[in-house]
Amino acid sequence: MLPRNDNSFNLIFGENAENSLVPILIHDKQYMIPRHVNLLRGFHYITATTDDYDLKLQKHCWAGSCENCKCSFVDSQLGEADGLACQMDVEPNLKITLLPKTMKRKLTFGVDYSI
Repeated sequence: MLPRNDNSFNLIFGENAENSLVPILIHDKQYMIPRHVNLLRGFHYITATTDDYDLKLQKHCWAGSCENCKCSFVDSQLGEADGLACQMDVEPNLKITLLPKTMKRKLTFGVDYSI
């Protein structure tokens, strides 16, 4: 993933990404991601700014043909649905119920995150 001080982080998310963050929920935990990116970039932002998840970016086509970013979600327009994260706009309070198969929760031994 990209370090926060890496120039490519600013190229992808913008220098003022922190000023346009919106909340989304992943398995009922809130994460803040930039409003102006698609959901796959939002997942990328989460993995770059937290230690909760890993995302295999090299497994994505970013155009919707590979379907490796398929996820399940609940939003205000569609309700419960499946979609491709690379094709979805970020919406405040979007609830992710099933992550793409390329995004995995990091295991941390000795710490219980289920609470």
